[in-house]
Amino acid sequence: MKRLFLALTGLAFGGLGLCFSPVLSSSEVQQALEGGQAMVKPNQGYSWKGYVLKEYSNGLDLELTSPEVDAVVVGTPFERVRYQSYLAAYAKTPLSEAQAQNYARQYRNRLEFIVFAHSPSADPKEGDFLKRFGPARLVVQGYGPLRPTQTERFGPAQDFYNIRGKGNEFRFLGYVSYIFDLNALARKGMDLKALKGTLTFSDSTGKSYRLRVSLTGYH
Repeated sequence: MKRLFLALTGLAFGGLGLCFSPVLSSSEVQQALEGGQAMVKPNQGYSWKGYVLKEYSNGLDLELTSPEVDAVVVGTPFERVRYQSYLAAYAKTPLSEAQAQNYARQYRNRLEFIVFAHSPSADPKEGDFLKRFGPARLVVQGYGPLRPTQTERFGPAQDFYNIRGKGNEFRFLGYVSYIFDLNALARKGMDLKALKGTLTFSDSTGKSYRLRVSLTGYH
């Protein structure tokens, strides 16, 4: 089950010379559609390559001092359409071009930050740890703070981690997705392809995270 959430080990971070597209062209939608379908292969999960903002663990091994957050990835309109294509193809109900275009309209000028995390312990009381993640804020250079228009949570599932010095221990795991609407920035004439800012949020223990964001390099 953990592989469903985290297939991050050895994957490249953003900054690959790509170009962020807040509004996808028809050719980009087709590319995302085909890219998601191509990922459905035996023993291979969805690849986050090129969309990792910050990785704190490999999703398998933890130090005693490791934070709850395993990784934060960036969900751009292109990546989100590609992901929907992957899910549909995996379920053997591949998207049509029209369905992919509908997703592209849904994700237009939208940005997501998906936070993969595990509970601090295996205590059954930690089963609701995702609900205790604090609200996020994205402070955009030249504009100011944005709040998510939507926050989604997936999980928890349960799987084991290798804890250094202790061996395998079960943890609850899942993700929190913070969704930001960038339409107001676009209306003000901001070049979203060059957007830079700072993302902040807190985990279930109250630990704060502060990550610099630059959309340059994320398709």
